[in-house]
Amino acid sequence: MMKKLHLSVAVAYGAVFLLLLATAFAAQPTVISLQGKLTNSSTGALITSANVFVNISSFGGQTVWNETFVNGVSNGFFDLLLGTNADNPLNLTFDQDYNISISAGSTVAQIGGTYRFRSGVGQISPSNLSSGNFSAPGNFSFGGSMFIDKTSNRVGIGTAAPTTALDVAGTVTATAFSGDGSGLTGINTFNNENISLFLGVPNSSIIRTENISTFVRTGDGYALPNFTSNLNSVNDSISLWNISGTNMFPRFITYNLGIGTAAPTKILSVNGTLAALTVDPSAKDPTINTTSGTNITISSSDGSIIFQLG
Repeated sequence: MMKKLHLSVAVAYGAVFLLLLATAFAAQPTVISLQGKLTNSSTGALITSANVFVNISSFGGQTVWNETFVNGVSNGFFDLLLGTNADNPLNLTFDQDYNISISAGSTVAQIGGTYRFRSGVGQISPSNLSSGNFSAPGNFSFGGSMFIDKTSNRVGIGTAAPTTALDVAGTVTATAFSGDGSGLTGINTFNNENISLFLGVPNSSIIRTENISTFVRTGDGYALPNFTSNLNSVNDSISLWNISGTNMFPRFITYNLGIGTAAPTKILSVNGTLAALTVDPSAKDPTINTTSGTNITISSSDGSIIFQLG
C-alpha cells in the first residue's frame, strides 16, 4: 500500500500530471517515486524527450536535495526514483514540511509551481534496517523491559532506569566473561544474599558464599599462582565444589576446613581416602586418633594392611 499525492497543472511549457509516492504508514522517505505526464499546453501533444531537474527544499526555501535526470522524460512520461543514487542519498528529517519543484527541458523551465509535502512523523524506514546501521537522536525503549539510555551510555535489561553501564534485573546466562579485570572492583550483592558461581553440573555451584555482603579480590590477580580473597560477610561462610557437584570445602564459619563433610569439627576434617599423607612434627603434635570408636588402618596401595589399631 502506497501513499499517493496527485497534482495536475497547466503551464506555458506544457501540462504535467504528477504522482508522488512515499512508503506506507508515513515512514521516513529515503526513496520517493515521482511520476508524471508532460504535454504541450497549446497542442496537447506529448513531449517525447527532455531532461528533468528535481529540487527539494525546506519549508523556509533552503535546498536540501536536488538531482538532474538526463532524458528523464520518455514518450511524454517520466517515472523517477528520488534517492536511489548512492552518491546523492535522500535523507529527510521526520515530521517536517518540504517543498518539491520540477523543471524540464534544456532551459530548465519550471513546470507549474512548488508543491508541498510532509515527511513521516516518526516511523522506521525498512531501508535503514537492512543497511546494517540504525541511529536516532534519543533513547530507545522496547516494551518497557529493555531500555537504552543514549545520554548516559547505559543499557537496562528488565529495568527502564539503568544506573550502571549494564544493569540487569534478572538472571544472566553467558558463554564467557572476558577482560583483564583492571577496572573491576569486585562482585557485589546489595541485599546480603548469596553469590554462587556454577560450572559443570547444572545448578551445582563451584563456589558459593552465604549471606555475604561483598566478595572482593585483592592481591596480584587470579591469573597468578596465588591470590587473596577478602570476605566481608554476615557469617563468614564460603563453600567450594568440584566440577561434578561434590562438596569440597563447605564451611568457613568456625575456621575449620572440611573435605567431603559439611560439618568439620577439626582444623582439617576429611571424609574419604587420602592418596598421600605427610606429618610435620615441628608444626603440630603428630597425633592420629579416632573419635567415633572405629579402627585406624594404614594399608598399601594394593590393600595390604601395614598397620592397624582396634
